[in-house]
Amino acid sequence: MNKLTQTFLLLVFLVFTSIAGAQTVKIKKDEVFVDNELRFKSEKRLNATQFSLYHLTNGKEILTVIRNLNGTIGFSEDDYIQIIFNGFNTRVESEQIKGRTFAWYLELLLRDKVLHPDGTINEENLRNFFTKYDQNITNRTLRY
Repeated sequence: MNKLTQTFLLLVFLVFTSIAGAQTVKIKKDEVFVDNELRFKSEKRLNATQFSLYHLTNGKEILTVIRNLNGTIGFSEDDYIQIIFNGFNTRVESEQIKGRTFAWYLELLLRDKVLHPDGTINEENLRNFFTKYDQNITNRTLRY
């Protein structure tokens, strides 16, 4: 086998192994399925710019995802995403991960082991997630 073929096969192997380990999230009619198993309830509000995730058993809110359009509909350069972790006094604000689906955000939180399929939040992984993605947008921008 030549070097190019070996590199291509290695790349294909790495892509398939990374996909195989990922958990899939689907949201259907305010029900959230993780790997085709019902795990959470959800609610979209404010013209689908706000998403709340709830425990399936006790109905407590786990987190809220807000697409902040910054009051400029049609201009997306200043948009950002806020993920608020209820009960942890933590808010992640990021432009890096804006423009994704709510299911994608949940997959990211599951992949980074911040959110567990049983609805618990890992505090240490939450701190790492905060460090990795938070850009402190609200506190560093002036509003008039």
